[in-house]
Amino acid sequence: MDNPAVIADLFQRGAIRLQRGQLFDRRVDPKPRTFDFDKVDGMLLGIAIGDALGITTEGMLPRSGQLAHGEVRDYIPNRYVDEAKGFPHAGAGSRAASSATGSPFGPPGAVR
Repeated sequence: MDNPAVIADLFQRGAIRLQRGQLFDRRVDPKPRTFDFDKVDGMLLGIAIGDALGITTEGMLPRSGQLAHGEVRDYIPNRYVDEAKGFPHAGAGSRAASSATGSPFGPPGAVR
């Protein structure tokens, strides 16, 4: 089933609560071979990281969040999760690798 068929099915079954607009019926041409999908990966990763870091101060004014938590640069337990779970403890991606390489994802060019 292609994407337009999936969207049509979701609307028909009432599985998504959105008002259907022209956007959902618009076909998107395939991207050229020169399209940089790494930028899309980076955007999605940035959104995920922003959500994870921002959940602790959700609904707070920036100044209130800063007073309560300082500058949020790492995951802070919050009302939804009381501890960080599923985060690597050693190897690429760990704090040790991060401090050694300057990157939380290990050395440049590392396989994800």
